[in-house]
Amino acid sequence: MKKKITLVVCCLFYSCFIDAQSWSPPGAKWIYSFINGGSSSTGYVEVVYTGDTIINSFNCQKLAKWYHVYNHITFQYYDYIFGNEFTYEQNGVVYLYYNNGFDTLYNFSAAPGNWWRMAKHQSTFFECDSNSTIYVIDTGTVVINSVPLKFQFVQFNYIGSPAPPYQDTVIEKIGYINSYFLPYDGCFSALDANEGGPFRCYSDSNFATYKPHFPYNCDFILGENEIDFEARINISPNPATTTIFIERNPANTPATLQLLDCFGRKVEEIKIAAGEKRAGINVKSFAAGIYFVRLADEKEQVVRKVVVQH
Repeated sequence: MKKKITLVVCCLFYSCFIDAQSWSPPGAKWIYSFINGGSSSTGYVEVVYTGDTIINSFNCQKLAKWYHVYNHITFQYYDYIFGNEFTYEQNGVVYLYYNNGFDTLYNFSAAPGNWWRMAKHQSTFFECDSNSTIYVIDTGTVVINSVPLKFQFVQFNYIGSPAPPYQDTVIEKIGYINSYFLPYDGCFSALDANEGGPFRCYSDSNFATYKPHFPYNCDFILGENEIDFEARINISPNPATTTIFIERNPANTPATLQLLDCFGRKVEEIKIAAGEKRAGINVKSFAAGIYFVRLADEKEQVVRKVVVQH
């Protein structure tokens, strides 16, 4: 009996450890800041695990990519899917389906001095003379949310550019913690700024939100002058069923509070007087779905996504 109990405990521990290490488990979600050349549109890119599918006999995870952005010229909000990626993990290597085949996205079995070819290695308009690579400088283990995860300090060796090589840290389950999770070999650079920017957050059904460098809400739609303003407000609850409340501090100037639908159309507006720290919008009569709260005073504005559910 003693041996049976020990075996059961060991198997349970092994099962939990393997599940914790798995790539793209249920509920997996990555969020990256969206920067369109630093110009008209700001917001974030959301990459979400949506289910499994079979490709070339491999059981792959389907990752949907979403834009959640605000255009500062047209004053419109965009909330739409712009593509899917397909990945699978085997023996510590995460593979990405691209150009009708699989290439290495991450290799957590690689040792210092090892390298792999960048997964998205073909330019949009022409073939590169050679391929950019991911070179492993150092490796180790880090504990996040009580889960031990492998990490690698890597260097992007891209060809044809006078700029110094880019370096980043990639963590098992999470990916790159500074840049976008899909570097693209454009021959002269290796950062896919067309899709996403710096890493914000990662979470899944059994892993609390991890955001090592982004001090604000993961779904904050931010502009260059809005970061400090974001730190001075709180919007709750989210999701909301009856009323959305906003608290601001300081509150020494008048402001306008708007609720916009997912197309950027104003559905409610409230004027907030100077000195008024708390205001609310009743959403009980609104249809369930995605909305945006916009708070603006004479100098700054902040836009945040909220969900209405009944």
